[in-house]
Amino acid sequence: MNPELQRNAWLELGPHRRIAGPAVLLLVFALFGAGGEAGDWRARLVGPAYVLSFVILYLYGAHQAAESVAEEVRDRTWDLQRLSALGPGAMTVGKLFGAPMFAWYLGIPCLVVLAFASSAVPNAPHPGWLVVTYAAGAIAVHGASIGLALQEARREARAGRRLGVLVMLLPLLLAMWVLPLADRGAAQGLAWHGRYFDGLTFLALSACAFAAWAAFGAYRGFCRELQVRTLPWAWPGFALFLAFWLAGFASEGGGFARAFTGFGLLAALGATYLALYSEPTTAMEIRRVSAAFARGDAVRAMEEMPLWPTTLVLAFAFALAAPLAWQGFGESLGLDGWRELTDYVARAPLALVLAALRDGAILVFFASAARPRRVVTTALLYAALLWWVIPGLLAAVGLAFAAGVVNPFFGGGGTRAAIILGVQAAIAVALAASRWRRHHGPKG
Repeated sequence: MNPELQRNAWLELGPHRRIAGPAVLLLVFALFGAGGEAGDWRARLVGPAYVLSFVILYLYGAHQAAESVAEEVRDRTWDLQRLSALGPGAMTVGKLFGAPMFAWYLGIPCLVVLAFASSAVPNAPHPGWLVVTYAAGAIAVHGASIGLALQEARREARAGRRLGVLVMLLPLLLAMWVLPLADRGAAQGLAWHGRYFDGLTFLALSACAFAAWAAFGAYRGFCRELQVRTLPWAWPGFALFLAFWLAGFASEGGGFARAFTGFGLLAALGATYLALYSEPTTAMEIRRVSAAFARGDAVRAMEEMPLWPTTLVLAFAFALAAPLAWQGFGESLGLDGWRELTDYVARAPLALVLAALRDGAILVFFASAARPRRVVTTALLYAALLWWVIPGLLAAVGLAFAAGVVNPFFGGGGTRAAIILGVQAAIAVALAASRWRRHHGPKG
């Protein structure tokens, strides 16, 4: 048996919990089934089953999954775990299904009650697909929680202490997507990539796909922690999958190429910023990548590379494809000034990617200091100043031209924005490279 899974079973499923947990659930469901107005008692269990399944599997389960890493960082046992004989696959299974084991021990009966009680409600969603949706969504949340906890453990040990509580926001955001569709309206169906799907069936299959990606993301996180070398294809691969998934809802009206390019750009930029500010980017990592490239070992350089440059390159590809994909967009709408609109949607993607390159260079600049401190916080502060505070103040005092120079999206066309942000990115890259060479580059 998986040692990590067995250890979590000993910790999570003690004799008292194994007896008291189901007993409490039985009393709660008995309370709701016995009370209320006359009618089928099973229908009165649907609401409590929904709520308990979400609270136990999503909120409590996500907290336990994140705490499985954060607690070890707090107790200073994480380094011992990293030195154990467990591989990344065994560690992933042990943490993903072992840490929230008590949540599953209580959540599975709640899902069974939900499936049983929903059969008494007219026009209720199919109980099998409903259970699959909830279970797969829970696995997705648990995997994402472990991935975030691993990132925080690498970046700052103290942050890992707080993540077990903060990560509970993730299930709340997911509930905004899952719960409205997991009701009677889910059976209405939807169109995706030109094909018609039953709503709940599509939701369940999508949840399974995201659960697989989350579990694989946790696995790749453990690969990094256990020093198992991997090529950084998974992060841009997930961005491509997300773009394809989102484009399916909009491809019928505007064409697949146009939808895939737009959502691909947004997914790649979102993944870039998420990795940029959550993953540690240090001067030592840059030195390892630089040294690998210097000796001609491109594979090793990519293995040592942070994740955010991989999706930044992908975003550049989508930005360069935008003029072709969005050609004639403004003219097709029949609006006045369609030439300006076409220029904006064709060139603004490149401007956004250049802005991401500038923000990445700013973070590298601060990470390359002789004694870097609070790199991510400082980089976020400067990004906020450039994106919002400084141009907002300049525009407020009537200096609209100066505001457009700092943030060209305050006014002007896409070509102008791309030129200005290209100059800003070049300056930021030059400053970051100069500081890195001065403090950490090869001597002599």
